[in-house]
Amino acid sequence: MEIFEILENQLYQSGAPEDAADWQPIHERGIDVIVDLYGTLDPGVPTTPNSILYIFWPIEDIAKLPDMTIMEG
Repeated sequence: MEIFEILENQLYQSGAPEDAADWQPIHERGIDVIVDLYGTLDPGVPTTPNSILYIFWPIEDIAKLPDMTIMEG
């Protein structure tokens, strides 16, 4: 898994970890919040209390505009 730095020491982007070993580079960079927008829960999500905030909010990637009545709300 490759991690790309977007904002120095603040914002990163990467693919999904494939196993528990892929979390090591995340911990080494001090990343403590993960927002997962794709697929299913990542394997090996740390379960140690207060070690990482993992937000799973999958977004369906389709070629259709959202319902504008909901968006304008």
